Amino acid sequence: MSSTKVNRIEGRNAAMRIAWKGQRIGPVPLAVVLGITIGALVSLSVVLVLAIGWFTASSNTQDLLAERFRLMLTVLSAVY
Repeated sequence: MSSTKVNRIEGRNAAMRIAWKGQRIGPVPLAVVLGITIGALVSLSVVLVLAIGWFTASSNTQDLLAERFRLMLTVLSAVY
């Protein structure tokens, strides 16, 4: 192959590499996959624990307020 033909081919390949450079996605390293997966699972577990705590605290607060209201009504009905 002549050097001009090789240069033309390399030039064409270089142009293709430049054209596909932004769109090409290579294989993702295992460390990245594991990091994202473990991070997502930890985040999910934290959100679940916070949600369970929130709903439990909300339920307990409503129960305590209802009990105090009943006690207040009992005291008021005993006075009058």
